[in-house]
Amino acid sequence: MKIRFFKQTASTFDDLTVFIVDNKVVTTFKTVYIVLDRKGKNEWLPIKQSVFLDSTERFKDSEIKGKIDIEFQEIYIEKNGEKHETRTIRFTGQFIAIIT
Repeated sequence: MKIRFFKQTASTFDDLTVFIVDNKVVTTFKTVYIVLDRKGKNEWLPIKQSVFLDSTERFKDSEIKGKIDIEFQEIYIEKNGEKHETRTIRFTGQFIAIIT
């Protein structure tokens, strides 16, 4: 199962993807900054990954409800390899989705 959450602001586009395979959770996150700094790059390391779903049975076009508590550390890497922890990003809350 793949669940995606999007958020766009004036300065960023955030994309969180949650994969659930064999009851294991794997998350990925990325932010696209509107004002791009071409001198380095960002990486996001998962700190916390917690997903609760209301059901283990999943059928196409059925509703699924759940809760997430997911946290990432954003790391800025300069071209010379120097790393800086810039911010912690946390997603927490409830959701309702339709399985497609």
